[in-house]
Amino acid sequence: MITICNLSVFEPDSSIHFYWDCLIYLILSFQLWAMPLKICFDITFTDLDLKWLYITPLIVLSLNVLITLNTAFYEEGVIIKDRNKIFRRYIRQNLIPDLLGTAALIVGEKND
Repeated sequence: MITICNLSVFEPDSSIHFYWDCLIYLILSFQLWAMPLKICFDITFTDLDLKWLYITPLIVLSLNVLITLNTAFYEEGVIIKDRNKIFRRYIRQNLIPDLLGTAALIVGEKND
């Protein structure tokens, strides 16, 4: 990690960031598998046994926003560590997909 103004920023190619990305991909892969089953077979995640299937992705995807906002990035081969640039890049590239994905999970569960 790189220290900026007494706050740490994750390096994009650190091992912690790699494992976090693997967790995100596993959760998204599971959602790709679970959502069609939920829709086709009318499975509700509100049952006590299945509630974690709904809550876990929401928590992890919300934490992913915080981690993304604290991760440096490369631009033309140069690592960018400035938090303002990181924030602007997130707003430009990731905000809409993150909002749509989270909204889809919430709306899909509320319709049960």
